[in-house]
Amino acid sequence: MGTAVTRNTVRRRLREIVRELDREAQDGLPAGLYLVGTRGAARGFAYVDLRVSLTSCLSKLDRATP
Repeated sequence: MGTAVTRNTVRRRLREIVRELDREAQDGLPAGLYLVGTRGAARGFAYVDLRVSLTSCLSKLDRATP
């Protein structure tokens, strides 16, 4: 996915997005372990784009939970 600097930048952005989403959700994010993987294209995403993608993934997960 690129250099260590690039990987760490994407990792920090995703970590902060999860924190924001947890604070914004009425009862926080559902408890559990979240493993988030990315592809090389993620390194070119703006923060807002990463947030939209992660929010979309989490909403699909929420619908799949019985």
